[in-house]
Amino acid sequence: MKRTRNRPLPLKNLTVNQARMWAAACGTAGAGVLAVGCNELTALLGVGNIALYAMVYTPMKQTSTLNTWVRTCARACVRVRV
Repeated sequence: MKRTRNRPLPLKNLTVNQARMWAAACGTAGAGVLAVGCNELTALLGVGNIALYAMVYTPMKQTSTLNTWVRTCARACVRVRV
């Protein structure tokens, strides 16, 4: 894709495993901050949002226009936490 061709993964500056490890570390840290700084429900909503976005929305972008509905749900989850 023209818009993303200069990012680290397409340029092979980063392996897929490195990207996954970084994402897992950031997600875990973020959930921890939410759990300590807010509450467990907020942390759970954050983890659910990450899962929805990474496991449903991102793969669906390439196959269906229904991805916009999934993205809407993910964004609504953020609004609930705020």
